Amino acid sequence: MSAENPWQMPATGRFRSAFGPRDAPVPGASTFHRGVDIAPPEPGQTGQPVRAVAGGTVCKSTKHKVRGFFVQVRHEDGSTTHYQHLAEPGAPLDRAVVAGEQIGTMGATGNPLVGIHLHFKTYPAGAKSNLDNTDVDPELFMTERRVNLRTGQVAAPTPQTQEDDDMASMIRIIYDLGRGRSRAFGSTAIYNETLGWVQTSTGTGPRDELDAYTASAGSLGFKISTVRVNRDGWLLSQRWARP
Repeated sequence: MSAENPWQMPATGRFRSAFGPRDAPVPGASTFHRGVDIAPPEPGQTGQPVRAVAGGTVCKSTKHKVRGFFVQVRHEDGSTTHYQHLAEPGAPLDRAVVAGEQIGTMGATGNPLVGIHLHFKTYPAGAKSNLDNTDVDPELFMTERRVNLRTGQVAAPTPQTQEDDDMASMIRIIYDLGRGRSRAFGSTAIYNETLGWVQTSTGTGPRDELDAYTASAGSLGFKISTVRVNRDGWLLSQRWARP
């Protein structure tokens, strides 16, 4: 763990399932995974702590027939994180928490057929955290905050530059354009530092809506460089590069 980083891992364990399209793990389950799953270090291991990824306030702590016991934390930057399938009731409503504080224990409530794990979800500032189509890929969300959910590595934050601000603005534009669309058009984005481009992923949308993207990206000095569409004309992904 990095003492300098105000963001930390939600749990220690094995990264098991990513955000995005998937085969349903059990009959009736969703084929689009709206979060990531972290399993305990050893299969079936109990008692694994679930921790707040950053400081904030518990804004929901309850039980749901599918999510099981779960806790929702609103952070100081306005974002919200969800921790689902806890073994027992988690931190109480309105509790102030700090990064790394235990708020529950990994369990299998609400979905026992898939075993003990944490289902972790992320919502950016301004998103309505009770709607599925406003969440974002937790890997991208946490990577922006220098936390790698797959390896557990937490790095010290780096000073922000104007280019960092532009990248953040571009990712926000992509998210805003995708919000509310039934097919999650452009709902996630990641910046490749080595190649210098922004790529959207796990989103689809009509090819003719690229004009809105191009105008928004152009205002930040980006140009579109690669587009992938399927045979029905739906946009699969695109890359934005600096001229």
